[in-house]
Amino acid sequence: VHSNDKPKKFKTTDQKTIIDCDFSSYYPNILINYKIKPRHLSDDFLNIVEKLTKEIVKDKTEGRKKDADIKKIVINSIYGLLGSDYYWLKDIKALLRVTIAGQLWLARFCEELLLNNIEVISLNTDGILCLVEKNQEEKYYEICNNISEEVNIAVEFTKYKDYIRKDVNNYLSIDAENKIKQKGKYFTTEI
Repeated sequence: VHSNDKPKKFKTTDQKTIIDCDFSSYYPNILINYKIKPRHLSDDFLNIVEKLTKEIVKDKTEGRKKDADIKKIVINSIYGLLGSDYYWLKDIKALLRVTIAGQLWLARFCEELLLNNIEVISLNTDGILCLVEKNQEEKYYEICNNISEEVNIAVEFTKYKDYIRKDVNNYLSIDAENKIKQKGKYFTTEI
């Protein structure tokens, strides 16, 4: 699921804060939580996915960012390889089960935010970016944490000062500590 984002600039103000809520290792955790695996593999597959997913969290916590990033690429590629005609993990039914479960949870999450008049400004494959009014922040975190509990996947929050986008996959963000994140071909030059 991706929102159809139009070019726009958002800025945190005294009245509203840009907050990103991302699920940690979303698709690997859906595999684990729903025990989804390629039909031709044993449960050892799920044990390996779970072990790698836990190692990512441990590596991040202990400051081994490079190790965490490498394992994250490996673990996230497993989901995509379920649909590859050229890889031994291929199982379209497993791929669809993960995809549909993930999309339904994100749709439910988005609906809950919108029903509570919280402005969703972008929706991607594993999280939602919102422009939250200061008086709604408590409710926002309550909704995010409730969804996290229901889906049984931890969430991570990032507050941004600025978020500038061309579309959902091409953006530049500046977080509260002035760390710049660039994604896509339109924001890949040095600032």
